Amino acid sequence: MVTWLATQGVSLYQYTWHMRTLQRCFYYLILSAVVGYVYEFLLLEIVYDGFTNRGPTRGPYLWVYGVGGLVIILLLGPLRKRKLHIGKVPVTGVVIGAAIYAITSVVEYFASWLMQQLTGVCTWNYTGKWLNLHGRICFEDTFRFTLLGLFGIYIIVPLLDRFLAKAGPRVSTIIFWVLFGLVAIDCVTAAIWPMEVEANPWTCPE
Repeated sequence: MVTWLATQGVSLYQYTWHMRTLQRCFYYLILSAVVGYVYEFLLLEIVYDGFTNRGPTRGPYLWVYGVGGLVIILLLGPLRKRKLHIGKVPVTGVVIGAAIYAITSVVEYFASWLMQQLTGVCTWNYTGKWLNLHGRICFEDTFRFTLLGLFGIYIIVPLLDRFLAKAGPRVSTIIFWVLFGLVAIDCVTAAIWPMEVEANPWTCPE
């Protein structure tokens, strides 16, 4: 392995660093997707009429949350340790929250548009809700996503980082490959035998 890396002009340190970074990003992606699944399950079971898996795969994760969470963590995670102030007032959390609101708005809007273009199915439509944009995003839901993002950055990410540090490189790599294999199987089976996504009884946003 070391000899092959040397022929590619890659040091063992560089390879290890890239693998650790890839693993950490994958963990952030999956964890965010799982948190999103749990959030939707609780919200739809408690507040609305019942839960349906609105993702394209069968596993307990929703990829729109995974992508949004990964982007938020990568872009805003480093800000968590910085001390931003306006005068003597700390504003780090406010800045991070505002940025999360903007990122989740863009991700949800694009996800709604893309799903409609690819499948013709709409699994949400905020038409009629306060401060909605084309029925694809609205203030109420984006605000809840912002709270989820803050929870992820300040609670989940530190807990995951501590777990990986205690587990060590060998264990974290094993967990990575096991999870990666399960997700890959789920994605392949979903591509071969697509899961029917249940549409809500409203029309798609224009």
